[in-house]
Amino acid sequence: MAAPKYLECNLCGNQQIYEPFVPAVCKKCASQWMEARYDYEAFKREVLRGLPNRPSNMWRYQDILPLRDPDSLDLYPAGGTPLWLSQRFARGLGHESVYIKDERYGPTSSFKDRQAAGAVAAMLENGPYPASLKRRVGGRFGHLENGQSAALLDKLKHDKLQCVMAAHVSHKNNTAALAQRALARVLDCADDDVRVACQTAGFDWITL
Repeated sequence: MAAPKYLECNLCGNQQIYEPFVPAVCKKCASQWMEARYDYEAFKREVLRGLPNRPSNMWRYQDILPLRDPDSLDLYPAGGTPLWLSQRFARGLGHESVYIKDERYGPTSSFKDRQAAGAVAAMLENGPYPASLKRRVGGRFGHLENGQSAALLDKLKHDKLQCVMAAHVSHKNNTAALAQRALARVLDCADDDVRVACQTAGFDWITL
């Protein structure tokens, strides 16, 4: 990974040092519109070669993503969603061809999968977990973050669903309230209607 050389404010042009996990706020004008400036010359050669032997997802561009050692984690393959040529909309929009970016192939069917994958990977790399657990949590068969869990629940919910239990909620990277809120939005119910299993005590008997 090529860490940003500095941050530059898009409003006033102020340049300041990049500090990992510190809110990017301009120290001169307090703007949050900051741009990361990288040493592009450091990986220009690989870009000109077409980034060979890189995966066809967001980690293809690992040189400008916030990871020191991408190979140390089994990174979730977010991004890399297809572009489809639309024969239907091109004429109405006055263009010869129109391509549609299809985001349905991600866990939440949203471009935000990339943001979540990058943030989770960066937190894992800098977190207290052992390497083996980091690989499991960050991989495609690891834990689901709240948005992914909600997207899965949205596909599974039906009229006969009587109880939803959130389990194995991380004490370090999540809260029960955040998990409940994400799932309740999908179910269109109150947050408290989503039950949470305690990692140490489990949960009481439930009558359905």
